[in-house]
Amino acid sequence: NGPFKGYLETLDFKFVMPGWRGLPSYENNEFDKIGVSGPDFQRAKNDPVLSQELITFPNFGTIYTIFQTKKKPFDNKKLRQAIAHAIDREAICSVVMGGAATPAYGMLPKGFPAYQVDRLKSYQDFNPELARRLLSEAGYPNGRGLPPLELSVRGSPPSPDEWNVVAAIQEMLKEHLNINIALRQQTTMVFNDMMRKHDIPWGFLWFNMDYPDPSDMIAVPWRSQPTGSGRQDWQNDEFDRLVDAAAQEFDEDKRIKMYQDAEEILAREAAGVFLYNLVNSSLNKPWLKGVTPNKYGDRRWSGLTPSYAMYYIGNNR
Repeated sequence: NGPFKGYLETLDFKFVMPGWRGLPSYENNEFDKIGVSGPDFQRAKNDPVLSQELITFPNFGTIYTIFQTKKKPFDNKKLRQAIAHAIDREAICSVVMGGAATPAYGMLPKGFPAYQVDRLKSYQDFNPELARRLLSEAGYPNGRGLPPLELSVRGSPPSPDEWNVVAAIQEMLKEHLNINIALRQQTTMVFNDMMRKHDIPWGFLWFNMDYPDPSDMIAVPWRSQPTGSGRQDWQNDEFDRLVDAAAQEFDEDKRIKMYQDAEEILAREAAGVFLYNLVNSSLNKPWLKGVTPNKYGDRRWSGLTPSYAMYYIGNNR
C-alpha cells in the first residue's frame, strides 16, 4: 500500500513435520530459505559453501524436565539434585544436538533479560561424583532401592532431536548413577492434560517465550497453581513471594533482582532439571536480500520458528 512497489511477487511457504530434513532440497535450489537443525545444521556448519549461507540466532525457549514433587520418589530434593548433576549438558548440545543448542542451568535462555548463568551453574552443573553422593544421601546408594522411573516425552512421536536427547539422558543416568529409566511417548493432548492435573511423575518438555521479560519465563510456568492449572505441583513460598512482589515493583533494577533470586531458588531446589536452549538456524540463498535482521540476528519473515516451518521465496531471483 506504500508509494514504492516491492520486487517480491510471490511468497510460498511449505509447512513440514518436526524432524524434516530439507538440506538436499535446498542444495537443489528447490527452496530459498529453510530452517536447519541436528545433522543438517552440523553439515551446514562444516561445509565451506553452506556455512556462508548459515544464519544463527537465539531461541528464547528452554527445554527442561518437571517432577511430581509431592509424591515419592521425587519429593526427595536430593534425588532431583542428583539427576541434575548426572546430566552432561555440554555433550547433549555439542554431540547430540550437533551444536544447535546451548546448555541451560536455569529457566532464562542466554541473551534473555535477567540471564545469569554464572550464579546458577553450580546448582545443576555436570558433576558425577556429587551426583552419586547426593543419590546416596537421598537413600538410594548406587541406585539401590529406587522404584522404577519413567520419563514422559510430549509428542507421539516426539521430534528426532528430542528423542535422541532423552535417550542420551537415559544412558547418562545409567552410567553415572546406575539408574534405569524407561522412556514413554505420549501424545501432546494426553501429556498436557496430565500435566495440568499435576499427574506426570517426571516429564520432558519446553517453554517458549511469549514476551521478552523474565516474568513470562519465571512466573508464568513456575508460580504455584492448584491442580488443574499450571505445569507441576512444585511449590515454594519464598519463590511465590518474590514473583508476586516483582509483578508490582516499578523499580526495574529491584524487579530484575527479584526474578533472578526466584530463578536461583528454581535451580537450587531442583524444581526442574534445566537442560538446553535451542539455537535457531536457517540457510539463506545469496540472492535472498532485503530482510533486515533484528538485534538478535533473527531474519525471519514471520513469527514462525524455522525449526518447524520452512519457507520458499519465489520469483525474486
